[in-house]
Amino acid sequence: MNRTFHPMTIRSIVELLEDTDFKVEGLVIRERLGINLNLQKSLTPETVLAKLTVPYNVQDNRLLRILSGQATIEINFTEYRVSQGDVLLIKEGSYFETISVSDDMKGEVLAFLPENYQSSLLQHDPDPVLIHPDQNDWNKISHLLYTIHGFASEEPYRKDITEPMIIALLNFVIMREDKHEKKQPSTAAEGLFYRFMSILSSNRSGKHTVAYYADKLCVTPQYLSRTVSQSSGKTVSEWINKAVITEAKVLLKDTARSVLEISESMNFPNVSFFCRFFKGETGVTPTQYRRRQ
Repeated sequence: MNRTFHPMTIRSIVELLEDTDFKVEGLVIRERLGINLNLQKSLTPETVLAKLTVPYNVQDNRLLRILSGQATIEINFTEYRVSQGDVLLIKEGSYFETISVSDDMKGEVLAFLPENYQSSLLQHDPDPVLIHPDQNDWNKISHLLYTIHGFASEEPYRKDITEPMIIALLNFVIMREDKHEKKQPSTAAEGLFYRFMSILSSNRSGKHTVAYYADKLCVTPQYLSRTVSQSSGKTVSEWINKAVITEAKVLLKDTARSVLEISESMNFPNVSFFCRFFKGETGVTPTQYRRRQ
């Protein structure tokens, strides 16, 4: 706790990345704005996977454009496969985990904090946005990205110029999903499952019972259980356990919090119950999991 921390400049960040042999293309970081960072670094795929496969809670919004390769990722307990030409918007508060990444994976990412880049379309739906733009839309996205990049270092009006342009880019991507990509629930059962998953992914308090979610959805536990099983092939309890374990893994990364504190924050009756539950789902105890990270 006696360390002295100094703010990093753009030059020092670039020098740090160069010293660690990272490949950087057009990196701009100012006022917590990161743009156009090449995802292909001089690390082996095994090392990259080791760094990415631990689930975490995304604290900003991220627009990812896949330039080459492919990856399988999980966002809010739903699996997505992305490949060259795809554009993915991951929204603040999402659970994110990388399942696999190809050797030739390469992309660009625009990261921004929600309080500075308000978009009514972004706030309307917490789910990620995945589009497969045609060449015309790809070119438009490129133009917006590179124009934002060009103005990101301009002073003194950089923020006034880039913020509305970022919002325009986000709205363009979201509207393209609404027009071409997004699948609406075709039945009442699918709609109920969709709402259940939305509540599950936004729950951070560790609710463990089917009755809790049934009450939120104004249906009986029996009806919810039957509908979710028919729609997904998994029981409500399996989905709940998956959500609880993901949140536990995220919290265990914070070594300042004890296992007891995490157990209490997630509404387990006692720490022994939490440890038994965690080991039953993962094969290791919370302490063993923490040591591996």
